[in-house]
Amino acid sequence: MKGRFRVAVPVEQEGVIGPSPDRPVIEPALFYRQLEVLLAQGWEPLTLAEYKAWSKGKKELVSDSFLLTFDDGARSIYEYAFPFLQEKGIPAVAFLIAKHHDPHYESSETIWVPKLTDEQVTEMQQSGLVTFQSHSYDLHRIIDGEPAALTASADQVRQDFLKSANVIAELTGETVYSIAYPYGAINCEVVEVAQEAGFRLGFVLDETEGGGGDEGMLQQPRISLDNHSLVEFKKHFNLAASD
Repeated sequence: MKGRFRVAVPVEQEGVIGPSPDRPVIEPALFYRQLEVLLAQGWEPLTLAEYKAWSKGKKELVSDSFLLTFDDGARSIYEYAFPFLQEKGIPAVAFLIAKHHDPHYESSETIWVPKLTDEQVTEMQQSGLVTFQSHSYDLHRIIDGEPAALTASADQVRQDFLKSANVIAELTGETVYSIAYPYGAINCEVVEVAQEAGFRLGFVLDETEGGGGDEGMLQQPRISLDNHSLVEFKKHFNLAASD
């Protein structure tokens, strides 16, 4: 497959939609245009199941293909991306921070970016276009300057991963077998724990190719498109400049 990428859609912050220095996102019109360019040049969108089959060597791709993923479970996925995905028939994967969908979780934090409601998750899931997987339960945090997954014990990470899968599976009725590591932060221990927790696919944020075997399946690279102009986007994907 020649293209795998993550797309962050816009968030609303103090009434402003679009990128800011501390919250890099992508403008809706640019996001739509990027996907239109890919489709116009013959790229095929994959479902997560198709991607898994391809990555295990069980599926051949007849054309350049991409898997569209979203991290964090922001409500903007529903507001800006989902209508476009429905119009174009593009499947996607949304990785949820599971605590926001746990009816037993009592939040004491300020949520700066509005999250998807359970009803929105259900609507998107029932459309058949959007699959929901794990972005951890409560490890999307920084502790002493480091991503929480790298500072917590192996047992804490394992319990978090397991809990995230259970919460999301209960919400969607889908099997949760994939995780996008918070901040893309991994080490050998985190990858091992992800496998022990039952994950069969793990996604990082860079373009470095993962290793082979099961370990490679848990270190799948992605391309971040935050704030890429259309010109940069075309160069990045070796696309014809005329589209």
